[in-house]
Amino acid sequence: MNKEIKQLLKLITIFLVYFIYTTVISNILGIFKINDEVIISFIADLIFFLGIVILYKDDLKKGFIKFIKNYSFLKKVLFVIKWVVILFTINIIGGVITEIIHPSLTEDGNTNAIYSLASISTFYTIFKTLIFATITEELLFKKSIREVITNNIAFIIVSGLIYALINIMYTDITVLTVIDLFQYFIFSSVLSYIYVKNEDNIVMPMIIKFFYNLIPLTILLLGIGA
Repeated sequence: MNKEIKQLLKLITIFLVYFIYTTVISNILGIFKINDEVIISFIADLIFFLGIVILYKDDLKKGFIKFIKNYSFLKKVLFVIKWVVILFTINIIGGVITEIIHPSLTEDGNTNAIYSLASISTFYTIFKTLIFATITEELLFKKSIREVITNNIAFIIVSGLIYALINIMYTDITVLTVIDLFQYFIFSSVLSYIYVKNEDNIVMPMIIKFFYNLIPLTILLLGIGA
């Protein structure tokens, strides 16, 4: 079996596990009479997180070391600020379009997701937002796909599209859903571009996404947005 086929089978396996791991863990925990949705979701996400981190531990280690060694403190700060501002600008533009179409919706999908999750559990929200979404999702939607698609443009488009489709796949198709799809696609494509531009260092988009998610989460926890 050649390397390309192995990488494709690996990608398919990772995504299959991604789609079923919550259900599988839920059924297992149900045997032990554990039925709390938050506990089930946290345990399931934690297991998947640990699994994918172990799978790509060498890439994470190399990427982090490279980021530390190749960037001065000032360059690190400017790098984060630049791309976080770009991502928020994209969401602001999307928010303006959404406001024109549906005035009652004033927050982007990412912020709404964080706020909704926080109403259930603060601890789980922090884990899901700053750890799972930052590390797990980037390994899933960037690193695993990149191993199969080596062409830069094709990779950016495909990884962005898959991320966007998965984020809206359980919602009704409306004009607002199409806007959300486009925003998710642009958001993920920007992170994919950062990944490619920085010599496939998966840590780079992770850092940007961490600080991007940290801002609305901090506002929420401080009660400013209440």
